[in-house]
Amino acid sequence: MPQDLLSQGAQPIVITPGPRRSYAAVAAAFTPYATPTDIITLPGNPNTLVRLTRISLSSIQSTGGLNNWKLIKRAAANTGGTSAPLTAVPMDSGYPAAQSIPKKWTAAPTINNTLGSIAEVQLLTPASTAANTGDTSIYLASPLGATHALRGATEELALNFSGAAVPSGLSIAVLLEWTEEG
Repeated sequence: MPQDLLSQGAQPIVITPGPRRSYAAVAAAFTPYATPTDIITLPGNPNTLVRLTRISLSSIQSTGGLNNWKLIKRAAANTGGTSAPLTAVPMDSGYPAAQSIPKKWTAAPTINNTLGSIAEVQLLTPASTAANTGDTSIYLASPLGATHALRGATEELALNFSGAAVPSGLSIAVLLEWTEEG
């Protein structure tokens, strides 16, 4: 039937999503606070749909070893604690400023309403005397385009260390990439 309508001069209607703008933020090398839970968070916002596309982590510590990392989705944003905003850089200078600004936590926040873990990995962190750091992408969006979405200002994604003791000399750097639509 649709072909019959088109042959009679009807115009097809194409529905496309709103513009998708891409951003990145970096937390330069730092030592997490003692027994950290959430270290980096990416919040949603009330105006756009936020989709995480990548988190990469580089790390070194005094003696090489395995560290457990989680990427957790929360239905309610963290409260309390102490955080500092990261600089959100648009991947195209024509994009407006990002509406979701990631945070680096320097004191433990109060964690609210965990939906669940999206990723859980053990990463080998080399000794600081090693020639290279341990560079790993913890999360990459699916090549099929499926990503974890943040809808509204209360949702957030968190890079989490599960409250474990920080290994001696641990230093991490984190790269976040995300899109905002609408």
